[in-house]
Amino acid sequence: MSDINNKYNNKVHFYGRISAVIFLLSTFLIPLTLWLKFGLLPTKEGFIAGFTTIMLIMVPASLGEFLSFAPIIGSSAYYVMLLSGNFMNIRVPSSIVALEATELDANSEEGDAISTIAVAVSAITSEVVIVIGVLMLAPFTKFFAIPAIKIGFDQIVPSLFGALFIASAIKNYKAVIVPTVLGIIIIKFQLIPSLYTIPALIFSSVIVTIILYKLGFYTKNKTEEVKKTA
Repeated sequence: MSDINNKYNNKVHFYGRISAVIFLLSTFLIPLTLWLKFGLLPTKEGFIAGFTTIMLIMVPASLGEFLSFAPIIGSSAYYVMLLSGNFMNIRVPSSIVALEATELDANSEEGDAISTIAVAVSAITSEVVIVIGVLMLAPFTKFFAIPAIKIGFDQIVPSLFGALFIASAIKNYKAVIVPTVLGIIIIKFQLIPSLYTIPALIFSSVIVTIILYKLGFYTKNKTEEVKKTA
């Protein structure tokens, strides 16, 4: 069974890396077309300034997303999510809901498969909805422009992650107390740039989890679950 699992993981990372490289190279097609077709090129100073600004934002953000999302949804689902986008508002919630419904762990073989299917189906569904929305958007333009409706749509992502946070907090409330309080303090008093908020909270969550593990909290919970099952 372990040999089959190793072969599966090797194939996942092999095809995932190839897909990621192809996707990365594809992102250069638009600027390359603008250069070859229209002769549009930024100045050296403008390119350096823009590149530096984007990298300062994307490197910490991408690292934080990888460290926080990959362990939650599994490796193969992460590759699918990497290519389809909409990480926080669609892909991660879809994976978590599917894993919770099946009571599986993303790090198990079955959980990894379920998570991948959930992310893939959500990607297909969102594309279909986008196409339908584009075709039917014109009659509803004025409706979406209503201030009360617009405010409601601005709260979709916070409401999604608020629900996911409550679900996680109920399962392991001790592990979320310190990161939650720290996050509120950081955002409230703007102690660090928002760019570094996610990495800081990830680091604090890891530290808290390690401390709780060494105190025997997770071992105790596992023993209790085994007794209840028996």
